[in-house]
Formats: sequence, structure tokens, C-alpha cells
Amino acid sequence: MSVESGSVEEGSLQEPLFERGEVVWVDLANLPIAKSEMGKFRPAVNVQWEVANEEDNPNVTIVPFTTKDGLEGSDTHIKIGRGEGGITEECYALCDNITTVSKTRVKHRIGHLSTEKMNIIYEAISIHLDIL
Repeated sequence: MSVESGSVEEGSLQEPLFERGEVVWVDLANLPIAKSEMGKFRPAVNVQWEVANEEDNPNVTIVPFTTKDGLEGSDTHIKIGRGEGGITEECYALCDNITTVSKTRVKHRIGHLSTEKMNIIYEAISIHLDIL
């Protein structure tokens, strides 16, 4: 399964509850996007506050992943190694591209990132939003 173009099952997950740090396949293919915005089916990590992950909240806040090369050295592009969170290829979490989507766009669970990796992602989000 490729990070950028993996095949996923049609329809959304039956279980609407997601955990912070959970890596999932997200369908961003039919969103109206500008050049720098993410599209396609792609993995992403849930960065949302646990209380906001409750069943009655229809949305989830994610950080999308990419396999695009040349992102090393950025404070907001965090390397996700092969095997981390169930990812099959090395990729980057784009912490400068935080987005909130409907939970119906989440198609398949992949795994969980470690607490240590999530702390690095939260620090990168804080840098991007200048809230340190």
C-alpha cells in the first residue's frame, strides 16, 4: 500500500470514535483544493483534543502525510519512519497543513504513533501557529 495512492475500502469506518495519535487513511480527493493544499487518499494523524473525539462530534482534526522528497530540515515537516504508526513507507507529517474534515472522510485505520512522536508533532504545530 503506497502512502500517496493506497487502495482503501469504500465508505467510512463503522466506529466513529478516534483516538489522538491514531493514523488513518483519509479521502481528501474530492475537496476543492488550491495548489499547496492536500488532496487524494492519504494517511493522516488525528491531532484533536480527546474530548472533541466524542461520537457526537462529526469532525476530526488531522495532519496529513506525504512521501514528497525534499522536506528535511523544516520545523513543521516531521519525518515518519517506515513502520511508525503502521506506515509502510517513509513519509512526513505536514504540521503546517492542519485541517478539519468530516469523520465520513476517514476510511481505514492504520495504527498509532508513539507518545514521543506525537509530542514532536505537537511542538511542530505550536511552532507553525506561534503558540509556544
